[in-house]
This record gives sequence, structure tokens and C-alpha cells, in this order.
Amino acid sequence: MNLRPIESKDLQSIFDVRAGTRENRFSREALCEIGITEESVARMLGTTHRGWLSEGEGKIAGFAIGDGKTGELWVIAVLPEFEKRGIGSQLLAVVEEWLASLGWKELWLWTSSDPNKRAYSFYANRGWMVSESKADIVYMKKKPASNRSRLFLRPFEDRDLDDMHEVMGNREVMRFSLSGPKSKEETALFISQCRRHFSERGYGLLAVVHTKEDRVIGYCGFYRQEIDGREELEIGYRLNPKYWGQGIASEAAAIIRDMGFICLGRERLISIIEPENKASIGVARKIGMAFERDYLFRGHRPVHIYSIRNIGVLNQAPP
Repeated sequence: MNLRPIESKDLQSIFDVRAGTRENRFSREALCEIGITEESVARMLGTTHRGWLSEGEGKIAGFAIGDGKTGELWVIAVLPEFEKRGIGSQLLAVVEEWLASLGWKELWLWTSSDPNKRAYSFYANRGWMVSESKADIVYMKKKPASNRSRLFLRPFEDRDLDDMHEVMGNREVMRFSLSGPKSKEETALFISQCRRHFSERGYGLLAVVHTKEDRVIGYCGFYRQEIDGREELEIGYRLNPKYWGQGIASEAAAIIRDMGFICLGRERLISIIEPENKASIGVARKIGMAFERDYLFRGHRPVHIYSIRNIGVLNQAPP
């Protein structure tokens, strides 16, 4: 079975799956009555929601969608002939991981209150706990596993100085920066500025933490830029060279991209990249950005501007 993000061409098929489940099935007509249509789901997936599907044997076997705005597991559905193959568990895990990557410390869903129903036992056996009961439904919550992903992002702390100086003081890492390598004192000032900006704005540059090693290996986040008199939000990143070539920068940048679109409600994000910086161009492309134009940054530095609009995963390849 192949697991991949939902694309626009899949919408008709996932509605067919939703109508074909063993329990709690909804026809296309029933969904339309409560305002759920292919068009509305396309809008959700293009803004606040993300979804994945499992396919094999020539058809879509199941799918799951999460709401990044609220931390809800919005829907999960698997066709009867594909049950008991672990497909539901795989779909659940990828949505849980994505929601956790956005910073949600507690996830939630609602399902049937009947413990004899398959859905109830499915969630209960995977760590979901009943939080509240209402008539024939229950609300369930779960704290996502913090160590599932190989990295997570958080605001900077004073204890990050030594790890960050290993990054910011490295000449190769800072090759394309305006300032060049930083001293330890300058790195401390950088951390202080990042903390202040995040506190004042609610966004900024975040520490990239390697989960297994429990150390900061770089930063990824947002810069505020002005391009031709227009305010832009730029995705920026730098990593310790020991972790180059492992897809970590792309993974972190994809998390930041989703934060920008879902949590901040931005319609557009950019990256400003020197033409010689092939690695950063590769990261930009992997998260769905495309070359927009050449530009003289601050009036003298030739750069490329890469950009992406808030169209969600419907027209993007996975990072």
C-alpha cells in the first residue's frame, strides 16, 4: 500500500470511500446536506486542513484528514475489504504527527459513544481517552508522542547558546549571510532577538531540535522583509553542517510553511536565495516553492525570489 497526500484528483474517490465504510457511513447526499462537498473539502485542504490517503490494488483504500487550525482529527475512513491491514493506524499516525508538528500538545476528535462500535475501540486502543460525552457521541483527546518525529521546533532558550554558536560561527554555514560568521557574543544577541521577536509577534525564528540527540542543530522560521514596498514573510533556515543532506531542512521548512498558512493565515510566503546557493534552492522547491523573479536585495545583492501561495497540498508534491 502507498501512503501519500490527498490531491485534487482524489476528491471524488475519497467521497466514495466515505460512503462505503462498514460503520458511520455517509452518502454524498447526506454530506452535502451538512455542507460537506468536494468544493468545500478542496477549500479546507487548501487552507486549514491536510489529508493523506492509502492506495493499492488499483483503488483508494482509505484516507484521513486533520484540522491544523483546531488540532482535530477531522475524519478517518477505510473500506471494509482493507480493514485489519494496519491502514487506519498508518493514516492516524501521519495525521497525529502533522498536527503535533504544528505545536498542538493535545489532539481531539469525536466519535460514537457505543464501545461496541469499531471506531470507539480503534481510538481507545491507540491512546485516545474519553474527555466528554454528549448524547450518542463522545469527545476523545490524546497527547501526541513527542518523540515520533526526528525533529521539533520551539522558541529559543538561553541554554541553546553553545549549540547555536556551532552553527552561527561556522564559515560555511554563514557563507551566504550578510554578516558572515558570528562570535559567541553575537550569537547570544541573535538568540535574544529571536526570543523578543517571537514574544512580540507570535512568530519568528525557532530552534530546530534533534529529537534523538536532544540538541539544537539550527534554526528555521520567519523573517519579515520588505520587497518593493510590500511586506513579505520569508522562510529562512540554517543548519549545523553535520546534519546536511538528510532532508532535515526540508522537513523543518515544511512545518514552517504550514504554520504560515494555517496558524498565521498568510496567503503567500517567500524565500530569498542567492543563485549560487543550490542547497537552499532545493529546499524551497521541495516545500512547493517556485522561482518567481530576480531581485536586488537591499539594492545591491543579486538574489532569486522563490514563492508559494496558500493552495495547500492539493497541487503540491510532499516535501
